[in-house]
Order: sequence, then structure tokens, then C-alpha cells
Amino acid sequence: MKRFIPNTLVSIGIFLMMSSCYVASTMQTEVLMPAEFSFPYEVYRVGALSRMDLEKKRTDGQDHPEEVSAFERDSALLKTALYGLLDGLSESPRFEAYEVKPTRVLQGGSSNLSRQLDWSLVEQLAGKDQLDMIISLTTANFQDTTKYFTSTMIYVLYPATYWRVYDLRSQKVYEHVIHDTLNYPAGNSRKGYPSPQDIISNIENALSLQGFNYSKKLAPYWVEEDRVWFPSGNYDLENASALANEGKWLEASEIWRGMAYSSNPRLASRACFNLALASEILNKTDLAIIWLEQASELGLGYYAEYYMETLMNRESLVPFLDEQMNR
Repeated sequence: MKRFIPNTLVSIGIFLMMSSCYVASTMQTEVLMPAEFSFPYEVYRVGALSRMDLEKKRTDGQDHPEEVSAFERDSALLKTALYGLLDGLSESPRFEAYEVKPTRVLQGGSSNLSRQLDWSLVEQLAGKDQLDMIISLTTANFQDTTKYFTSTMIYVLYPATYWRVYDLRSQKVYEHVIHDTLNYPAGNSRKGYPSPQDIISNIENALSLQGFNYSKKLAPYWVEEDRVWFPSGNYDLENASALANEGKWLEASEIWRGMAYSSNPRLASRACFNLALASEILNKTDLAIIWLEQASELGLGYYAEYYMETLMNRESLVPFLDEQMNR
């Protein structure tokens, strides 16, 4: 599956062909990458919540105000990881994602974060939106330090988030831990350490990234990749590339196909190469390889071989994507 990103052409000098006016340029496309974990396709409606949303903190004087304040701060920080996860799941075509807002509160021994939630509570939380799966952010840990990098002091943060996935259809629970190493400016303090405000900001950023990166383990995700093509050199190439920039790849292909059998091998090779790109965008990888073989025979061997290797690597991922997307 591909998504074309128009109007992002960037000419690159190293791709200029000697003795040719047909200049190679790059464009960006988005390709769908498979997730690390696979779930039955019937699992479609997914909810996420922070475990702290289920915890009881009374403010009627039985708890110290400092403890309540720390709880509210930590709860707000964990929410950034939750929203990072939901953002990532929302970008994927695999799931419908919902934030779960519990009305029930855990108390006493039931609020031990290390314990799994009772299935009766999971089913209650899932009921409103008829969820197939609930993802619970259990907790997060951090370690930090400072170090020099190229004569500059940097602040290094090592976050770890702990997640549980409750699959209501199979009644199975999966546990995942996400680790990372993130570098931030150390600030201007005399000890070379960030201010407390900067540390909180860095933690918020780290947690958001943790949630977003975790979504890529659960659901197929889009990545941007560069593709070489030949959009200029004569009127027909430029006319076809204008159509392609509007997402009209079939119309552009008709023009390129007319040039693919030109008596001018430079023009024909570039038309064939562009047809390979159009075929990939239209999810016709086999046809793309045929056009690349023809472009190679006409003199674009380096470009064609590199592109073919890219396509073959993409094809090796197709079975995983087919399973996850039920195609």
C-alpha cells in the first residue's frame, strides 16, 4: 500500500546524467510497514487508558497535599504517553482507537499497579465503545545522566514504559516494555544540568515518543521513503509529471507509455523508469519490475538495479502486511 506525497520534488546534483538533459529528481512516498505483533483481524476496535486513571486519591484530608499533587503530576505525565499511543494508532489503517475514560475507581489492594485488571472490569471498560481490545499503560520509569558529546554537555534520558494488552476475544493478556535512549540539551545551569522545568518538558516529550513508538509494534504504520524519477527534459515528461503531482498516475502513465518505445534510448529509458514508479504507487510491483528491466536494458542499470532491490525488500514484507490487514 502506498501514499504519494505531491509537491515535494527535490533535484539532487549527484543524479545528473552526463551528456543528458533528462535530470533525475527525488519525490517522497509513504509506504505501509508491518507491525511487530499480529492480532486476529476481528480485533479492530481498540481502547487505551492509563492505569492511574483507575487509582483512588482522596483530597478530603486523609492524604497529604504533597502526595495528591505528585499523583496528579505523574498522572498528567503518563497521559502524554497514552496520547502518543492513540496518535500512532489513529494514523494506522488497522484499528479504530478510543481513549477509555473510566467511571469506576480502584481502591485498596486492587489498586496494586503490578496486578492485572480483573476481566470483569476490563469487560466493563470495553462495554461503552464495544471494544475488542484494551491497552493499559501501567507505569513508567526513568533514569538520566549528563555526558559530553563533541565538547557539548547533553542530558540523556532513559525512559521505560510498561504496557498490558487485554484481548477480550481470546481472554489473553500480553505484556510489553518499551525502552529508549534520548538526548536533550543540558541547559545553561552551572552544573550543566537542565532546570526542573526542562526536565519535566523532556519527560513529556520522551513519554509521547514512547507511546507513539509502541503503536508501531501493535499496528502497521506509514514511513516516508524517497523515490527517484525523471520529471523533466521535454514537454511530454513535464506534462506527465504535472499529472503525477496531482495524483493522476494512470493519466501520467499513458504519456510515459507513449515514450517508452521511442527511438531515443535516453528518453525511452526514463519513461520506463517513471512507469515503474507509477506501477509501485498503483500497487503493481510485478509490473514495476518489468519496466525496470526494460529501463536497465536501455542504459539506466544503476538506477534500475537499486530500485529493484528496494522493491524486492518491500515485497518480502507483503505477507506480514496481508496477514495484519486481512488482505
